Amino acid sequence: MRTGSPGNLIDLKSVFPLRRDGAIVFEECLDRGLIELKDGFTVSEKGETVARGRVVRRTPLAQAQMVLDDFLRHVEMLNQDPDAVRYVERVWVFGSLMRGEEAVGDVDLALETSRRPEYLADYALMKRHLKELLSRRDDVPTSRGLV
Repeated sequence: MRTGSPGNLIDLKSVFPLRRDGAIVFEECLDRGLIELKDGFTVSEKGETVARGRVVRRTPLAQAQMVLDDFLRHVEMLNQDPDAVRYVERVWVFGSLMRGEEAVGDVDLALETSRRPEYLADYALMKRHLKELLSRRDDVPTSRGLV
């Protein structure tokens, strides 16, 4: 299998031991919007952002802490939102931010969530609630049967 425009051919067998593996990775990148079809296959803006993430300078600790603080404020807002169906019970911080390193590559987090008590035993109630919430939005595709 070859992909790309005539001037930019990629032979998946030369990159992956099995062509099948290359095809799987290629389809996954296409599905995730990392590559797109424009006069052959090209790296999308999203794909370039992911690729740049590998070479971008690390962030100062104070700035990373501000990002974490903002995230935690959003967690608190979610936990107080009467329309939300889940709580964030715990947030764990890992990696360079937790260690207090001067520069941080990313913010490593793990979350523990749980369903709100009123939806624990009544999945149908939660489903009706979510359907109602989605029906109020104009950006939900109706073809998916969500609303």
